[in-house]
Amino acid sequence: TSGQLDLHQAYFVVKNVLDSGVDLKIGRQEMVFDEHRLIGNIGWIQQAQTFDVARADFELAALKMTAFYAETVSKDTHPTLAHTVAGATIESRFYGIRATYGLGGKDRITPYFYYSENPNGIFVATLAPAGAGTTPGSMQSLATAGVYFLKHFGDFRFRFDGAYQFGDESPTVDISAYMLTAALSTNLDMAEGANFMLWADYMSGDDGLDNTRNNFTTPYATNHAYYGHIDKFLNIPAWGLIDLAAKFWVKPTAKSKFVAHFHYFRSAENFGPNNDSDLGSEIDLQFHYPLGTNTKLMLGYSHYFGTGTVNGAVTGNSTLDTNWAFAMMAMKF
Repeated sequence: TSGQLDLHQAYFVVKNVLDSGVDLKIGRQEMVFDEHRLIGNIGWIQQAQTFDVARADFELAALKMTAFYAETVSKDTHPTLAHTVAGATIESRFYGIRATYGLGGKDRITPYFYYSENPNGIFVATLAPAGAGTTPGSMQSLATAGVYFLKHFGDFRFRFDGAYQFGDESPTVDISAYMLTAALSTNLDMAEGANFMLWADYMSGDDGLDNTRNNFTTPYATNHAYYGHIDKFLNIPAWGLIDLAAKFWVKPTAKSKFVAHFHYFRSAENFGPNNDSDLGSEIDLQFHYPLGTNTKLMLGYSHYFGTGTVNGAVTGNSTLDTNWAFAMMAMKF
């Protein structure tokens, strides 16, 4: 906005406080955990996500611990939420603790617990299914308990992330939702840098039949990295989301890289007059080529195969097929 200055990151770090082995990082900063699945920086857009955070990190042998207390940066809109409250700001207190145990190499297991509370009744209001009521000024909470697991088995890489959400949407509506994700990838001998991945995501949905909200939410995630590059599902539908995907990478030359993704989307809960769940499919193609030591050219094309009224009802987006293309040059200084 004209006449205003926005500060994206400004923090200080204190290493090994009082010889305790604890490092402190305090101030406005990005937070990225577990490949952006639940907490990321949404770095692909200009208004990337930051938090006002007091963070402590501790490491002992194969164990790494992280604890934080954060507040989201206040603004009138949120980059990953479809709806806002008129005249209000998105601001929430956010706590978390993580324990990562190294299993050798990059392999690890990480249990985590996140807790968010918002006394202004904004956080849940933006995420609730249509018609769900909230009480202004009432304490609302969302807790997420889960585990991330990464393991290499010979030529295969396996990743799993599962989480359960609970809390209070309002004095009369509870939250009970879950997420299960898994991916299996392997290198291919057909060419240098060739890799193939199969992956499945399941986020529970709400059928609207009781006073418990069952749709899993990812308010601090970088969903662009997961559910198709056209971004039909930056906001997880109230009826949940199932994403079955196949991904392929290859280096046609020593310097270039070609990427192809295919997604098949469904809702976790059937709904609508036809009791349907098909949300369409998407194909994403990208080509990367370095133009110099610090410069890279990226070209991309995506096509979304729409499914008519069901898609429009769930996502709020166009029900028609969608084409999207881009050309981008990235330079590092």
